[in-house]
Amino acid sequence: MIISAEHAIGIGDLLDEIIGLKDQFGNKKEQELVATFCIIGKPNVGKSSLLNQLLKKERVLVSDIPGTTRDAIDATFSYNKELYKVIDTAGIRRKGKIATRIEKFSVQRTQQAISRSKMILLMLDGSVDLSEQDEVIGGLCYEANLPTIIVVNKW
Repeated sequence: MIISAEHAIGIGDLLDEIIGLKDQFGNKKEQELVATFCIIGKPNVGKSSLLNQLLKKERVLVSDIPGTTRDAIDATFSYNKELYKVIDTAGIRRKGKIATRIEKFSVQRTQQAISRSKMILLMLDGSVDLSEQDEVIGGLCYEANLPTIIVVNKW
């Protein structure tokens, strides 16, 4: 799926995909939490920008500086009269690039966010080639055995 979080292109299509997967989680009454999903990917692929678009407000800080999001951030939003929880996670850097305890903590919090989720949005940067790190993060999705939507941003 191709989106532009910054320009709000494809957000509706993404929400429709999420809605399409919700039936796997049982029927819920109006305004009960339908599903929890997390947004994961490398630093600066647009995870926080996507969260802000889903919430239709500036809930989290967005910056060109990698590492702006250091902890998982939970937020809820309503779509088609149903309530969803989304978890914005810190970008996952290559193991050899993780230098501080804060970064190690961030990776642990991302893994916890995956374990609390019913589905994953794997966000990729469409302006660059797929990297080995993208494959590693994709492996986390595979290991979690959860429905995963691959979202391409910055195209």
